Amino acid sequence: MNKNMVLRSVRKSIKDYLIYMLTLILCVSLFYAFLSISSKYYKPMVGEQYDITILSDGMKMIICVITCLIVFLVKYVNEYMLRRKKREYAILAVIGMERRVIAQSFFSETLIMGVFSIIVGIFAGSFISQMISAMLLKVYRGKYQFELMFYPDTIWLTVLFFVICFCIVGLMNYRTLCKIRIIEMLKGEKENENSEQLGKGIRIITYLFYAFTIIIVKNAITDLYYYDVRYSLLVKAVFIGNLLFPCLTIIIGLIRKIRQGKNDHLLLMIFVINILCTIIFIAWMPIIQNKYNFGFGSDATIPHILFLVVNVVYVIFLIFHMLAHQLVRIRGGRKKITLHKDNLFLLGQISSKLGTNTRAMSLISITMLLAVIMFIMLPLLDGWMFGYLDTKTTYAIQMYSRYNKTYSLEEVKDINYTYIEELLESYNLDIEWSVLVESYLLEEEQFFERQRQDFPVLAISLSDYNALRYRNDLSGVVLENDEFLMQWQSLVTEKEIEEHMVNNQFIRADEKTLHLASTDIENSDIGESIYNNYTDVVYVLPDEVCEDLIAVNYNYYIDTKIPVAYQFALRLEDEFHKQYGNQEDGVQNYIRIATLQENSVYRDSFILRASLTYSAIVLLVICFTILALQQLYDASNYKARFDILYRLGVDRKQISTLIFKQIFFWFGVPVLIATLFSLVFGGYFFSLFSMQIDAYVGGEQLLIQISKIMIILVMLLLVYFEITKYLFKRTISPLGNCRIK
Repeated sequence: MNKNMVLRSVRKSIKDYLIYMLTLILCVSLFYAFLSISSKYYKPMVGEQYDITILSDGMKMIICVITCLIVFLVKYVNEYMLRRKKREYAILAVIGMERRVIAQSFFSETLIMGVFSIIVGIFAGSFISQMISAMLLKVYRGKYQFELMFYPDTIWLTVLFFVICFCIVGLMNYRTLCKIRIIEMLKGEKENENSEQLGKGIRIITYLFYAFTIIIVKNAITDLYYYDVRYSLLVKAVFIGNLLFPCLTIIIGLIRKIRQGKNDHLLLMIFVINILCTIIFIAWMPIIQNKYNFGFGSDATIPHILFLVVNVVYVIFLIFHMLAHQLVRIRGGRKKITLHKDNLFLLGQISSKLGTNTRAMSLISITMLLAVIMFIMLPLLDGWMFGYLDTKTTYAIQMYSRYNKTYSLEEVKDINYTYIEELLESYNLDIEWSVLVESYLLEEEQFFERQRQDFPVLAISLSDYNALRYRNDLSGVVLENDEFLMQWQSLVTEKEIEEHMVNNQFIRADEKTLHLASTDIENSDIGESIYNNYTDVVYVLPDEVCEDLIAVNYNYYIDTKIPVAYQFALRLEDEFHKQYGNQEDGVQNYIRIATLQENSVYRDSFILRASLTYSAIVLLVICFTILALQQLYDASNYKARFDILYRLGVDRKQISTLIFKQIFFWFGVPVLIATLFSLVFGGYFFSLFSMQIDAYVGGEQLLIQISKIMIILVMLLLVYFEITKYLFKRTISPLGNCRIK
């Protein structure tokens, strides 16, 4: 087949390729935009304390791995186009055209469309990269300047990746067209799901489902240890529900197995409702655990999470299976519904495809759910990282010691960080503020208490405490000679604080007895190294009392007049480890430099944000593309049905409404299922990490970020929905020489 014939075939098929091209352009542009950040030619304006180059390798690896999903998309769309053209190619083969020429024609068509998409995608990606660059500079507090980001290395990697992708898929199709029989090509448009593979997949999920259900029943019986009749009705319901509904699931499942599908419609509905109730009650567990501090632990949490995942996957398959059965029953027995207006035609269109597309629709819903969960988890993880960064970088340089690997008090006393001061002076880095905070044992005997649950709470002097408070813009405190104060970490719950205060109203420091000066909760962020291992509180004592105590940990905090440059921070860290190298036994010395911490968190945060955002968008694009292509495929196959409707007197407006309802069903059901189940997962995880959200993110800020993300999702959905509707109408028009509007 010559070049002109290939170009004519491309022009003829441009409508079929439109969704594919738009999807591919979006994927190429996103690939190029995110990858351009890792280019060696990308030189953003950031301070010397930041190093953008550490992003490069991580971004390239993660983006290339994620974009492998595009191979699946290209393969699926090529299979769709091949199925659309099998009858045409069969006719060409019958009249004598060689298989090799037919295969080359199809490969040339897809390659031309792919190359065009790459060119347009790179241009679009140069503009999208502005948003990515602005997001990066916001993280690194740099100055944004507009520039078209056409980088040779990024262009080369983009073209190489997608051309290889097209060639691999094209060669697979070439081989298929060369070997497939003509009779199979003629039947290609009638191919449905592989029922054998579908049954095998559901059986595997079913086995996992019942295995985890048995584990949950076992855990629910164990959890009854925490049950108390004095709890509120909600708590009682959660305890009972976590045992009752999984047990009912097993019982109903056995009944369904015994009945072997006889009159299974009502029983299937009860089974699905029971699983949904189980999911809801399991999702309540972290809320109850956090509120009442049951302490179920990770041994219970991990099975709960896995159980939720398996349940959701299994129940989504069951929902589509049940929906297909119910539509058939409605068509056969509910005449009032079936014969109302155009419902007979609409139900016929939907039920005829839903029965054969159960697996595809289930997988699409699960994939959408995964994408939505990625979007929802993004602000939580990102806010958590940045919130914890503030705690880790309270001071420009932090040096601190730990005594837990030595049994020599003399070794503990022999700690001196003056070498670092001399090193800073040698590099002309002036110190603006510094303080050495000593942490004391209340009793000398506590030095040998090394059990994790029994690590002693340490004390610091009032003057050191006030120095830290003044540095962090907090007011000072005053203590009498027989008083002490408690300083808490920010993640500790109020219930834990209150219990500790009640049990420690009085403490003994050496030979002196001190009483708690105030029950006010002091949990302002003044640095985390002042707390002893496995403890969340430090006692603040009068200076006179501390003079008689033994210091075991030393915390030296420094603020410099100018930020520490990244390269110098690396040298400073290396010099510290050489001077205070830690041995397996002995006092352990650590250094934490804000510059290095910020670079590490900024890098990890941006890579996490980029990878989750990119993954979620690619997954959604794949789902919407598959849904759109399925509808366009149906439009070409069922064009005669709509033509008959028009000739029977159904006007264009009614036909347009039918098209809207049909497309709305296929797009709306997966989106609705993904949204509802994502609310369950979101509520579960937000309840599980509620303390971290309150401490590091803030509920209001989290809701704002999630709202922005949902707006983006809705916009993406509307774009695909409207394009699909438009192309659907174009495919079935003209009906009776009259275009659908």
